[in-house]
Amino acid sequence: MKQEDRNLAGDLKLNYQDNNFSDFTNKVNWDFQIDESIIATNELRLFYNEIVKNETVGLSGHMTGALNDFKVEEMNATTLE
Repeated sequence: MKQEDRNLAGDLKLNYQDNNFSDFTNKVNWDFQIDESIIATNELRLFYNEIVKNETVGLSGHMTGALNDFKVEEMNATTLE
């Protein structure tokens, strides 16, 4: 899989108050509209090691919340061949 075979596209807004970056994963709220994208499972394995290696996933949806407590609505994830 080549680097150019993957992309993560969308519109990301980070909502925070002064000094929230010191606790980025808990206090900075994301509002991320994920457009049709292709990501590598090897990159996801950094967060969850049980995902299969060396595959790609088509992805779209809307992620909101802090990184340690987010939700994804209208998620569409498909494996690609």
